[in-house]
Amino acid sequence: MINRAVMGVLGAPPVERLSLAVTGRRPRVLAYHGVDDVAAFEAHLRILATRYEVLDPTEFVGRVEAGPGSSTGRPAVLLTFDDRSPTVVHHALPLLNPHGFRARMFICPALVASVDGHVGPWV
Repeated sequence: MINRAVMGVLGAPPVERLSLAVTGRRPRVLAYHGVDDVAAFEAHLRILATRYEVLDPTEFVGRVEAGPGSSTGRPAVLLTFDDRSPTVVHHALPLLNPHGFRARMFICPALVASVDGHVGPWV
């Protein structure tokens, strides 16, 4: 879940400088677990839209293999979501679309119920 305090510092210049110092110009992965605070997530997306190149998930591996740098000169990031939270569909997706952002969602099969309500045999 997105904590308002964490979201408040993500776009702060000292945090960005530290991030660049640690990662250089390599693409970064931002992993979310859900979006409970829609206003904070929307503010974060606005920061990403103005300061970062948000990669399409299909571009990420190629960009990492290509090495440091960015086609826009801005730091590159990939957006991901974990743990199948319904807030990704209900809150995040409507906010990602207007920016033209795409993200990757990772789902743990052990947490997915089958059609009859029981956990599938793959567990």
